[in-house]
Amino acid sequence: DNYANTVLSPNENFARELLELFSLGVGNFSQGDVAETARACTGHTVSDDRLSPRFFAPFHDEGQKTILGVTANWDMIGSSSAPDSRDLIAHLCDPRGGEGMTIARTLARLLWEYFAYFGPDASIIDEVARKATSSGQIQLAPLLSAIFNHPEFWSDRAREGKARNPVEWTVSMLRGLGIPPVYLSNLGWDATQIPMSDMGLQLFHQPNVFGWWRRPETKWVHAPGFQAKALSAATMVQTLVQAGGGLPAFWLAGTSAQAVDAAFVSCNSEAPPPGSPIRERGIQLLDQVRAVGGGLDAQLFHLLRYVALSPALQIN
Repeated sequence: DNYANTVLSPNENFARELLELFSLGVGNFSQGDVAETARACTGHTVSDDRLSPRFFAPFHDEGQKTILGVTANWDMIGSSSAPDSRDLIAHLCDPRGGEGMTIARTLARLLWEYFAYFGPDASIIDEVARKATSSGQIQLAPLLSAIFNHPEFWSDRAREGKARNPVEWTVSMLRGLGIPPVYLSNLGWDATQIPMSDMGLQLFHQPNVFGWWRRPETKWVHAPGFQAKALSAATMVQTLVQAGGGLPAFWLAGTSAQAVDAAFVSCNSEAPPPGSPIRERGIQLLDQVRAVGGGLDAQLFHLLRYVALSPALQIN
């Protein structure tokens, strides 16, 4: 709603979301800070097609504003040409101030919980935040590097701590199978978006400004979701057949055990351990299809659907 945020009629929606969801977090700012931040954000709007940001100076409030105890002519990102204007976002993200480290910890927690698991220890978040600010600025590349190289990121808790959301599941399948986007459009319908809606997450239709993933992980595990994944798997088989087989043709050239292992690895998972129930059932399934004379299309359909719905493909 910041397009409607003007000096004559301040709108606090963007300011509240900025402070509460994406920077300081609940308890670290006051309602007065929200109101003053809204004033700092006035005049920041979007183009008519809503594809790019714009700053409209006549709508901006050039008055003094007190935010988190500091009074200045604050402007959201320093777009104002006023000589005494100060960049609010740059100030907030300066790690030399208390707010900067708070924001670094907020980002560290958000990204850790997105990629690893919920509820990390404070010591992990502090360590990641320090590395993200080691240059004197908050930088995402060092922050992500600190997360991905942290020993805890490779722990069993992190490897098994989250269920794949529908986008992660769909992308891993498409990439693993080597399906080009052009074949999806040739099917005459949105082969990824429609099933994802039934899985509980449809791109560009998020339930709120923050998105989906903060909800309990069990949200992604339910009967309609598995039915939608079965439909997606069937569509992917159809796509691969139209494309002339592609990568999975190599899976089926060897034994059933080799095919099962290759399918799991290609679909962004580890090959199940020898003797594990998941691997043995997959081998048994493929052997049965082959025993009744099932061709490559039938083998691919049963193998891919089995892998797609297996527990291994549901874990992040």
